[in-house]
Formats: sequence, structure tokens, C-alpha cells
Amino acid sequence: MNIFTAIAVTAITTTITVTIIPNTAFWGFWRVCCESKELPKGCECFDISSKSDFTNSVYQLPTCPDKLGVKFLFYDRGHNQTAQGISAGQKNILKTSFSGKRETVIICHGFTDEGTAPWMIATKDALLETGDFNVILVDWKFGAAGPKYFQAVANTRMVGALIARLIWDLHVYTAADFKVGAKE
Repeated sequence: MNIFTAIAVTAITTTITVTIIPNTAFWGFWRVCCESKELPKGCECFDISSKSDFTNSVYQLPTCPDKLGVKFLFYDRGHNQTAQGISAGQKNILKTSFSGKRETVIICHGFTDEGTAPWMIATKDALLETGDFNVILVDWKFGAAGPKYFQAVANTRMVGALIARLIWDLHVYTAADFKVGAKE
């Protein structure tokens, strides 16, 4: 059985680009591809086959961004009570008071929680009382809702991809410097 429905070949000067379009009837159960300007490449595919490193979601595929409803709630000392919505894209970032000169802390909840949970607000408040930070609370309550634990596990991959795109754009458009991990 041929698993490819089409192969598109495009010649650009001396470079040849080959795009392989998979047969969705074959891959449909094992892979989901989502298009969104808020994903790192504009389109991301997530695989749950035995060849994938991600087999902990018991055959659940991530929900695409348009249905996942992820919100990034941005706070700083000047806006510490009411969140500014922030998302990937130059225009979306520059309309906020985000500063690439301040340290940025991103806080993300887990299963059955939400971005406005008391512990997240308390953490944000404590950070802003002790320092001049950019604080971003990640709210993915619809994708983290119970009782579907393994669907939430699968959705963490999409949430991570959306966070990665936001971090990249914050770096590109504000020269923000990011270090991964806990502060020393």
C-alpha cells in the first residue's frame, strides 16, 4: 500500500524542495497537523506512533490551537492587577508594556487548573512585589480540563509549542534574553 497520496517537487534556482504529503487515511489515527500563525513553523504535526518519543498520551492527539483556547496573561509592575493579553506576532507583543530589558517569568498550570488559579495569582503578585519582572501566566484551562487526563497529557505538547513560539517572538521583537530552567 502506498502511504503517500502526492509528492510535490518545486525547483528554485539550483535548490530542489520536495514536499511529501502523507495519505491522511493512513496517518490520520497516528498524527495531527495543525496550522496556526502562533505555532513555531506556522504548521506543526504531532505524531503518536510507536516511532514517536511521545507515547504517554494513550493514543490521544493534541487539540489544535483554534480549539484549545490558550491565553497568555501578561503582567508587570505597571499592570499588576489586570492582565494584558499577549500572543505571538510583532503587533501583538508591541501593543503591551513587555520589556526585553526585564527578566521574564512564565508560569504554567497543570491538569484541571487554570491561569487565574489563586496559586498562580499569588505567585505573580509575590514576583512583582520582589522585583521588576515580566510575568506571563499561561492559561490552557480548556485543554487541561478533566476528566480526560490523557487528552490533557497530549495537549501539553501543543501548549509547549505555543509557548516556544511566544518566547521566540519576544526575543526577536524585544531582544528579550531567555534562559531555560530555575534561577540559580
